[in-house]
Amino acid sequence: MNDTMVMRPKLKQDSVFLQVQGGAFLRSDTTAFLLKGKSIYRWLSALIPYMTGEHTLEEICAGLGPGQHEMVTQLVETLLQRGVIKNYVPEASDRLGETETNYFKSQIEFLDHFVDRPLERFKAFRESRLLLVGSGETLLSLAISLLRNGLQEIMLASSDEPIASIRSILEKEIKLLRQHDVEATLTLIDLQTLHAGISPDHFDLVAYCSDKGTLQEILAWQQRCLLVGLAFLPAVVFGEWASIGPLVEATGKPCWLCAQMRLAANEEELQSSARWRELALGRSINRNTGNCCVPQARRIGNGLAFELFKLLTGVLPAETKERILLQDLETLESYSAPLVFHPLCPSCSHMDVDIAIQQMQEIIAGKHDKEFASDEEMLLQADPLVNKRTGLFKEFIDDKLIQLPLKMSHLRAGPPTCPLAGNIAVTTFSTETLLEARSYALLEASTRYVQSLPDKRALLTGSLRQLEERGLFAVPAQQLTTWAGIASFTGETICEWSPAFALFSQRLCYIPAAAVYSLSSLNHAYLFEKTTMGSGTAATFHELLTNGVLAAHAYEEMLSVVQGHNRVVQLALEMLEDIGPTITFLIRCASHFERPYTLLEIQSETPIHIILASTTDGAAQQITAVGFALSAREAIRRALTSLVGQLQHHRYEVNIPALNESLVPGIALSADLINNKNIANELRKPDAPFEHLTHYLQEHGREAIFINLTTTDIWEKGPFMSGTVLLARINAPLRA
Repeated sequence: MNDTMVMRPKLKQDSVFLQVQGGAFLRSDTTAFLLKGKSIYRWLSALIPYMTGEHTLEEICAGLGPGQHEMVTQLVETLLQRGVIKNYVPEASDRLGETETNYFKSQIEFLDHFVDRPLERFKAFRESRLLLVGSGETLLSLAISLLRNGLQEIMLASSDEPIASIRSILEKEIKLLRQHDVEATLTLIDLQTLHAGISPDHFDLVAYCSDKGTLQEILAWQQRCLLVGLAFLPAVVFGEWASIGPLVEATGKPCWLCAQMRLAANEEELQSSARWRELALGRSINRNTGNCCVPQARRIGNGLAFELFKLLTGVLPAETKERILLQDLETLESYSAPLVFHPLCPSCSHMDVDIAIQQMQEIIAGKHDKEFASDEEMLLQADPLVNKRTGLFKEFIDDKLIQLPLKMSHLRAGPPTCPLAGNIAVTTFSTETLLEARSYALLEASTRYVQSLPDKRALLTGSLRQLEERGLFAVPAQQLTTWAGIASFTGETICEWSPAFALFSQRLCYIPAAAVYSLSSLNHAYLFEKTTMGSGTAATFHELLTNGVLAAHAYEEMLSVVQGHNRVVQLALEMLEDIGPTITFLIRCASHFERPYTLLEIQSETPIHIILASTTDGAAQQITAVGFALSAREAIRRALTSLVGQLQHHRYEVNIPALNESLVPGIALSADLINNKNIANELRKPDAPFEHLTHYLQEHGREAIFINLTTTDIWEKGPFMSGTVLLARINAPLRA
C-alpha cells in the first residue's frame, strides 16, 4: 500500500487558512503561502475536521471518485511538505492515565506540535527525578511551574529560613492537583545530607535557582555534580542581571565556571571585580543583590522551568546547551549568548604534554586545515567566538568608523587571564572590503589571545641537562635568534619547556617556553626579546608556516640593521606608481593626509623584501609601518596599507587606542639608519618561492622551529589555528 495513504494527517496547532480571491491563504509558524483554485477553500473546509490524526488518508478519501481522490492526495502532500499538517504517529493508550492526559492536554498538544511521541515524552518529563536547590521567590516559582506543567514529584532542598512558608504554598498546589485526581508529591531534603554526598542514582539532574544565593555556592554545587557525573543547571541573580545556564553535563564542557570567566573578562572593571570577590568570599561581605522584585523573580523561575521542560522532553533545542540566557532586571531584555569553554578553566579543561604534541602533529600533517570560499564564510564560522558578554572577543566596531580611503575594522576583547594584563584592541585595514578588514582583525586578535594564555600543563619543567638525560631533543636559549643575551642560561637553569617541531630536521624538540610566550610572565627573566614576530593565525598550516617563517626571518634581518650588517635605502615615491594600481592608489591616498613620509628598503642577501614606512614631519606621534614578503610589490603594498590606515585612524578615530607597529624593540625609524642613499634599490629582484627562503635559511645555519599556540577553545570551536615560528642557529646539530 502507498505510504501516503496510511499517513494520519493532523493540522498543527498554529496553522490557519483564510479564503481569498481565487483560492486560500495558509499560514503556520514556519511558512505562509497561497493555494489557487476556485474550490480549494471549500475542500480545505471539508477536510480540516478530519485532520485530527485519528483517520488515515485512505479513510478520508473513502467514497471519493478517482479525480477527487487524486486531488485530495496531492493537497494533503502539499500541506505536509509546507509544514501546515504533520503525520501523526499513534501511541499506546495506556502509556499515560486518562486523567493525566486530559489535565495536561495543553502540554501534550504543545509537544505534539513540534515532535512525535508526545505521550512518551511527557511521561518521561513527569517521572523525572529533579533536585531543586536554592532559595527565594525564584526557587518557589520554579517548583510551582514544574508542578503545574506535569512534574509528579518535587524534591526540594532550600536554604531559606522560612521553609514552612514555601512548603505551605507548594502543598496548596499539590492539593489542587489531587482534587483533579492528579498525583503529585513534595519531598523536602536536608541540605546537610546533600553536602555530605550526592548520588546520581537518586536524581537525573540538579537545578539551582536563587535570587539570594551566591556565586560561591553555585560553584560548590557544580563541583559536587561534576564529581559524580550528574547534570547541573543553575539560575542566579547577580547585580542587575539574571543568568540561566549553562547546562553542565557529565562531560563538563563548557561549565558554569567557564561562563563566569567569560563574563568577567568582558564586563566593566567594577562588575568584574565584584564577580571574582563573591566567588572567593561568598556571603562573608555585604552584597548588592540588585533590584530583583517578585515579578522578576517569578520570570526567572518560570524561565528555568521551561528550559528543564525542553531538556527533558526534547520538544525544542535547549537554549542553555553551550549557551547561557541573560536577563536585564531593569529593562527585562533577554537573549541567549553562545558560550565557549575556557582553555584554563580549573573545573572542566584538560591538557597535558601528550595532548599538546598530538595536536601539533595534526596541524603539521594538515589534518586541522580548513578551506573557506570567502571571508564571509570564515567570519560566519567564527561567530560563536565574538559576543559582547560571553565571547573570546567582544565585538567588531566599524559601523561608526570612517571607511575612506581604506576599509577599517576594530575588534576588542577583555583580558583573557589577569585583568592587569589589559584589554586586547586590534585595528586592521583593507584596500578591498570591510569583510576582509574584519577577517584580518579576527586573525590578529586571535594571535594576541593565544599569546596571553600559556598553559603550563602542556609544558615540561626542568633543566636542559634533565631533558637530555630523558632522551629529549632540546634547544638552548642561546641558539634562538630572539635570545636577549641579558641573563645567563646554563645546562642547570630550571625553566618551562614547550614541545616544538624542527621543520628542517623533521623531529620533535623542546624549546624554552619563555621564547614562545615572550610577553608573558614566563619571560620574567627577560631571556628573550619581547616580540610576537613569527606568531600568527591562519586557516591552513601552509599559510601559518609561510607567514611565520617570513616574519621570524624579517625580524632577524631588521635587527641586522642595528648591527650594521644590512643596508637601508630610501625609495623614491615617483618610481613606485608604475608598480601596480593598488600601490598607486595608496601613494595618492597618503598624500591627502598632508604628512610627509619616507619608504625605506632593507637590503640583504635574503630572498625576502622588507619595506619600512615612517612619517618624517617630526610630530610627537610618529607613525611607522613594516611590510615584508617574497615579492617586492607585496611588501610595498603591506607597508603602505598599514601606513595609510594609521594616518586615516589618527585623523578620524582618536577615540580608538593608538596603534603600535614597532615590531623590533628599541628601533626608531630615524634618518641615521639610511646609510646608503645612492645605492640602487632591489625592487626588480625577482619574486622568490617559499622553498628558496627555506633553502637560504638552511644554507646559513638556521633551523625553523614550529610551536602550536592554538588554545583548546579555538581548537574545537574556531575556524583557524595559531602558531609561532622561531629560528635557531644550528652551526652544530640540535643537542640530544
